[in-house]
Amino acid sequence: MQEFASVVFSVMNGIPYLLNRNTWRDAAGSHYMAFAVRAYPWVGMNCWLWSAVFHARDTWLTERLDYHCATLMVVYSLFLGLVRTVPLATARAQRRLAVVVFGAMALHIAYMNIVKFDYGACGPLGYLWAQLTCSVCVGWNMAVSVAAVVINFAVWLVHCWRHWRPYTWKCLLVALGTISAGLLEVLDFPPVWGRLLDAHSLWHASTVPLGFLWYARGWEGRLRGNSLTKFACVHLRWGFLSDDLSWDRRVGNKLDV
Repeated sequence: MQEFASVVFSVMNGIPYLLNRNTWRDAAGSHYMAFAVRAYPWVGMNCWLWSAVFHARDTWLTERLDYHCATLMVVYSLFLGLVRTVPLATARAQRRLAVVVFGAMALHIAYMNIVKFDYGACGPLGYLWAQLTCSVCVGWNMAVSVAAVVINFAVWLVHCWRHWRPYTWKCLLVALGTISAGLLEVLDFPPVWGRLLDAHSLWHASTVPLGFLWYARGWEGRLRGNSLTKFACVHLRWGFLSDDLSWDRRVGNKLDV
């Protein structure tokens, strides 16, 4: 195993998605975001699975699966944010948005695999970033990922600003925490503790609690599945996305625009 700490933290990041894979499907019900949200746990599990595999064994295939699945997760969260913020209340409108958003992601992946797999070398955007910030160059994939994360949380924060609710602080905390944790990825440093921990593994560690804070599902009265899933639903009943959708259920599943 090449990067033990990163493997462990990647697995831990996938736990909230694994625990809630079935309960989310059942609880989404007739909510207008049901079409968009039901695939979310599988996107998350897929992302963190390939992250763990890549850090366990770095090969040509696992490297690409890690980067592209991570991009898919960020883009899918952006898709959910747009569906929620606009909002897009019909499955047809959501499918049209999906074509645009995931079509752009497909072009990015095509560029990475056909033109140049530029994730660390200094591409055009990376060079511009380095000149503006007096820092090291970042590659095309890093620049696209950072931009997608910033846009993603900007969209969610617009939704929170328009609809401030008792749980909205969770969205703000996840946004600030994710951007702060991303500094570990951009501002790299040499491994410590016998090369066990480095900036990348600590970045994965810092996102573990953010995943629960964002995603943990907790709709009362819909607890199904095994005892571990029930434990998570009862004791981790404070995920922002769960709170935001359950709010609509309490007010009759109406669009709050």
